[in-house]
Amino acid sequence: MPIQYALFENHVSADPDDYAATVETSGSADGDDLVQDIIDQGSTVGRPDILAVTAALKLACQRRLEQG
Repeated sequence: MPIQYALFENHVSADPDDYAATVETSGSADGDDLVQDIIDQGSTVGRPDILAVTAALKLACQRRLEQG
């Protein structure tokens, strides 16, 4: 999926020909979509194992954040 963007006049710059690009959101993906992408790439690991690892990763991140 290509990245879509739009150009807007840059009001921070004094140059009247200065523009800034802004990424335009064209969709989203959730965890299930990412797991399916892994499977579609030919992973030899099954969905249950991928889900288990991603759940463990999420928990590990939460614990680290709680520890500061």
